[in-house]
Amino acid sequence: MVIRSTASNLSRLLSSATGTTVSRQTVYRRLGHIGLYARRPVRCVPLTATHSRLRLTWSREHALWTPQQWSSVMFSDESRFSLQSDSHQTLIWRAPGTRYHQENTIERYRYGGADGSFGEEFFLVPELTCMFRV
Repeated sequence: MVIRSTASNLSRLLSSATGTTVSRQTVYRRLGHIGLYARRPVRCVPLTATHSRLRLTWSREHALWTPQQWSSVMFSDESRFSLQSDSHQTLIWRAPGTRYHQENTIERYRYGGADGSFGEEFFLVPELTCMFRV
């Protein structure tokens, strides 16, 4: 169970829905009683040994590329930009041990189409998109 709202917002929603005033702290404590705690959602799941092996294989396959071939590749460690404000204040209410569950992970913006293309000039290397911490 994931709740993507602040305790203050939940308090206001409860008040408007039931007419009963409940403090933010009460909402926070009650969620804690059922095992939900405010935590920052993860941006991507850490690399596994399989991911590392696949990246190494991919790197070896492309080791002899020319600078011109590499100039058409966009890596995720280059300058990043956000389409929305990111003050790192987003919190979710989740149970302990569920950090890397899909519903607790924030989907990042993907560039280009489903195949990772970014026009004719660039293509995104999907295997590398979560390599660096946001």
